[in-house]
Amino acid sequence: MSTNAGVDQDENDFSRGTTPIANIWQVIFFSLDCIVMLISLFLNMCLVRAVARNIYKETPLYFFIVFIFFTSLVDDALIIEHFMTLFGHQQHSNSICQFFMFATLGNRLLQVNTVLALLYYSWICLEQKKTSIEQNVKLFFPLIILGLIFLEIIFASAPASQVRGSKDFSKCLYKDDVTENGQRVTGWLFMVLFPYYLPLAISIFPILRITNRLRKGSEVMTERSKVQNYIVLCISGGYFFFHLLYYLLMFGREVEFVAFEVSNFRMMLRRPIWFITRPMFALIGYGWHIIVPLTPFVFDPDLFDSFPGQYVNRVSKTSFFFATIS
Repeated sequence: MSTNAGVDQDENDFSRGTTPIANIWQVIFFSLDCIVMLISLFLNMCLVRAVARNIYKETPLYFFIVFIFFTSLVDDALIIEHFMTLFGHQQHSNSICQFFMFATLGNRLLQVNTVLALLYYSWICLEQKKTSIEQNVKLFFPLIILGLIFLEIIFASAPASQVRGSKDFSKCLYKDDVTENGQRVTGWLFMVLFPYYLPLAISIFPILRITNRLRKGSEVMTERSKVQNYIVLCISGGYFFFHLLYYLLMFGREVEFVAFEVSNFRMMLRRPIWFITRPMFALIGYGWHIIVPLTPFVFDPDLFDSFPGQYVNRVSKTSFFFATIS
């Protein structure tokens, strides 16, 4: 049986429908994605400007956040490419198909691994001497980023090598030696376990430890440390919260493949509900790119003077409230 029908279904959040209404939905979601992209870009530029103006913000925390900003730019480019592919405005040679497959799967891994690195860095700072840990991470930060990229290359190269371009360059196809079971193994690993469920399991312990320390209000924890951990919890927790629906959908898709015959599974993917829910849940997931740059302005009082700090900072809002009633 041909395996050529599965590439776009696996990789592309936008799906071509059999009716004009289905395609209109894709245009609507792409427009909403663009709005989220622009808001995220604006907030990230504001954060980069604020960090550049404050030498005390040149810490590993903000280095990680800025790096997540660069991964969000990759997401922006992939959104545009996937939408162009939907309407046949993209040439698909072997190298292009493999590159975009690698970028799509690899960037998800890069983002979640960065979140885990940030989370474990913050947790270790609580358990060990913070100054020495922070200095070492700041010193070796380029090596940490290279390590994360190296992991991305190792894991994402294999599924990227399984695809090729069609003879007319109109779409991407799985190679002839890739079976349906091989596609689903890739789906389980790279659309379910690696980008969400496995990292979620790994992150539970440090999240609980940091939350418990913050709840107790340890006297040895400085205000600066509290601010950092609030930001880290929001970023890491936000990742798993905003992507929950999307990866529940991907989990359900893989379970239904096991339960259904291949032909029935493909018919299920053609139902209108799939054309709507997948781009909708992907759009909700992209909301995380707004939370990441916005969170420092909410919790860090040092960013109060930088836009939009004066409008969202929790300290400034409290001060404004008491000033108003006094």
